[in-house]
Amino acid sequence: MPIAKVECVRSMLYTPLFTVDKEQLLWQECLCDLQSIAPDMAYYESDAITIEWDQSIEAVVMDWHSFASGDAYRNALEKGLDLVEEKGATNWLADLRDLGTVTQDDQEWTQEEWHPRAFDTTLSNIAVLQPESVVANMSVDDLVEEFGSNDNKSRIFSDRDEAESWLKAR
Repeated sequence: MPIAKVECVRSMLYTPLFTVDKEQLLWQECLCDLQSIAPDMAYYESDAITIEWDQSIEAVVMDWHSFASGDAYRNALEKGLDLVEEKGATNWLADLRDLGTVTQDDQEWTQEEWHPRAFDTTLSNIAVLQPESVVANMSVDDLVEEFGSNDNKSRIFSDRDEAESWLKAR
């Protein structure tokens, strides 16, 4: 029996293929780019964080929802860098308002392991929404100062719209 192909519809993840008598339904992966189908779909999501690509500001966006430490914290930062590399991103928006205080071990790992790799990517602009914690603010200040000393631009914001506008202008 001949098989008729149904055109890929942007709202579908799969293209149905069916026989003329419609007795059998087959599914073939749609070749549409997943980001064009669902641009607001998260690249990575956990209880503590959502990471996504925001095309409107051409940025990797990391929205922290709660405290994370150890593997959960580090894996999230690694996923963020993966998305930077995948997109060739120059902009990064980190919403740290709900992150809480980062543990000393994680601060050291971030500074010694993650920062050098982040600085070696295509990133050139970092907008940070300031966390509530005074201790967390100190590590954010260090990051912004260190990143800015590498011929990059970074700023701390308290308002998300201002941070997004700043990145759009880059």
